[in-house]
Amino acid sequence: MQAADETVLNHRWQVSIPAALRKRGNLAPGQRLSWRSTGVNTFAVTIVGDTSQREVDALSAIGCAKRFSLGAVFVSTDEAMASLREGEE
Repeated sequence: MQAADETVLNHRWQVSIPAALRKRGNLAPGQRLSWRSTGVNTFAVTIVGDTSQREVDALSAIGCAKRFSLGAVFVSTDEAMASLREGEE
């Protein structure tokens, strides 16, 4: 594994997928991934669903932005993050 392919597990148990792998897998926000343990300290990730027809462009952000609005009023980043984190404790 090259250093550019390494990621860090953050305090919320999340990792970022390296850009080269996201592009190669044609991934987009909201894409489902399936994880499985393949051995000691080894995991495999499988892309769920077909990504061959996925088009990612600036308009894709509109759908994401709509998820973080209350009615027709957009919320702040802090409000959106609080909403996403509800029930984590």
